[in-house]
Amino acid sequence: GAEDAKGFLDKSHVFLRVLCAFAVNVHLIRGSLTAYERHWRLYDDVLDCLASLREHALGVITNGVGTQQRPKLESMGILDRFSVVTCSGDVGWHKPDRRVFLHTCAQAGFAPADTVYVGDRLEVDAIGATMAGLNGIWLRRDQPPGDAPQVRTIVTLKDLNRCLMSTDVERSTTS
Repeated sequence: GAEDAKGFLDKSHVFLRVLCAFAVNVHLIRGSLTAYERHWRLYDDVLDCLASLREHALGVITNGVGTQQRPKLESMGILDRFSVVTCSGDVGWHKPDRRVFLHTCAQAGFAPADTVYVGDRLEVDAIGATMAGLNGIWLRRDQPPGDAPQVRTIVTLKDLNRCLMSTDVERSTTS
């Protein structure tokens, strides 16, 4: 099937299975996936953030598969900004498994302790990265504050440079 070795499915496969389970017309399914892909958008703060980090090596870790995630990054015009793109569905480990973070650090040639990982899911991204020895930062955006004193929190990528420069950053319980 479409599952990886651990039984995880890519979102597009889940979407197809749900629609098929309800006997939805296959043409409607394809049209829905195409519409989903047409609506991929960057947040307003992404390009400025990437530009401000152009002197640094950047990477992506996603709990998806490369056949969907790389085209997504390319269609948004940012794939070339990343020296490494790790797709969990391709390597067999999913966030928050520490192996996916350590694998990506090894691919990029950086020690985990020297690596910052920014993600929008507190447990899976920020805490998972921190538990693997990286410097996890939670990009909270519109989510309510969480209880994770071991990770730094930002609300927008506009706050990232300040967060990286600060040695006395507010923790997620106060952000």
